[in-house]
Amino acid sequence: MALRRVQARNSDPTALHEFLIRRSRRDSLVGCLTTSVDGLEARGDQILEEKTLMLYGDNRELICCRPGCVGLDGDRAAAVDEQLIRGASAEMGDQEQLGLQCDSCRRKWVKTAVAKRAHGERTLLLRPAVQLELSVDAQEGQMRQDALSMARRSQLLLILEQPLKERTLSDLAQALADEVHQQSGAVLYISRERLRTRGAYNYIDLQLDLNSQELVNLVNAAEEMQGQPQDPAGPDMFCDAADLWLEILRNEVPIMQSLEAIHIQGQYCHFCNCSISEYLIGCQNCDATYCHRRFSYDESPDAVFDDKGTILPQDLPGDDVIAMTDFDATPAAKDDFPMEEACVILDYYSPDGRRPRLSDAKKRFLCPECWQAKAGGLYPHFVRPLPRLHLELEGAPTPKLAVVIYYVEQFWPHATHLASMLTGRWTTKSWKVTSIYLSMLRGLY
Repeated sequence: MALRRVQARNSDPTALHEFLIRRSRRDSLVGCLTTSVDGLEARGDQILEEKTLMLYGDNRELICCRPGCVGLDGDRAAAVDEQLIRGASAEMGDQEQLGLQCDSCRRKWVKTAVAKRAHGERTLLLRPAVQLELSVDAQEGQMRQDALSMARRSQLLLILEQPLKERTLSDLAQALADEVHQQSGAVLYISRERLRTRGAYNYIDLQLDLNSQELVNLVNAAEEMQGQPQDPAGPDMFCDAADLWLEILRNEVPIMQSLEAIHIQGQYCHFCNCSISEYLIGCQNCDATYCHRRFSYDESPDAVFDDKGTILPQDLPGDDVIAMTDFDATPAAKDDFPMEEACVILDYYSPDGRRPRLSDAKKRFLCPECWQAKAGGLYPHFVRPLPRLHLELEGAPTPKLAVVIYYVEQFWPHATHLASMLTGRWTTKSWKVTSIYLSMLRGLY
């Protein structure tokens, strides 16, 4: 770690660090959180150093394992780096050169009685002030409060190539994203690797397939293009990148549709869904099917009545098979399909009240859609009113539920989740649904 500190002090700042320094000097950078322990973000700029929070600790500082150790700051730790490097390269038998002890904590340890010493002398050895996970201060201490305060003053949260597999780090990122979203801001994840953290898409608005170097180059190119005239006829090499950045403000929830499952196979009445083949009659011009009365009665003024005052039917249903049990002496006078339950009664509105035989009427039956009123006059058949609340046009089926939800940009992930939940719930019921989501801020961009 001492050798790493020496290399960090002698290294040149990267393009990302220079970008952060420029943003910090322009006062457009609210804060910087880093999991790096080398302190490269703070090299050469005091303002950026004050805005940087090191979540995994600072390798530039040395502390011992005693509680409340003040340790050595960056300048004093740099003075002993050469001694620590020599001690690490020495033979294991030379115990005096294996490490340095904290002077302040050793003085307190010596003054403590031997019987009251809770820790041994090895706890006084100096070590880098780093850890392999978020510090307690970053999880629930003052550092976390400072980070949340920075997020409340931000409009954009960039997560640069940082895996969020660690639970504590993911929880911190979600807390920061919630604060940014409350300010109508956006959260971007910059990485070449696909984001696989469970639940990360609940607070990350967009992932850009870039690395840090490419991100800085795109931002620098966009800043250089501001204020410069563009040649509309010439090729614009930045066009694709411009579309990439516009996607930040153009999150859209796609229209989701779910079709109703077909429960009835074969022919069925288009009005009441009756699927009994004996009661169905088809249009001679199209594939529409309706249920009808299977008896034809003579309702003219000179119709013949039986002894009970019942009008005798003109004919039976032809070759149809019906139950003949429990019939009276005139079995054809009974009809198991009452008129009010039939969707179509053939030739019910004939001019003279006389109806043709049922077999003849079925051969020339036309549905109301195919009937030519100009040539044939009024429709001669009785048609029951459609027992549904809507009519379906040809083509895409009409949904049973159409939802239009307006949302604002910071709630785009929530609207996406709502769309999936609504469509999935109605699909489970085998119902048709169309969900349309419109952004209320679309006209502002």
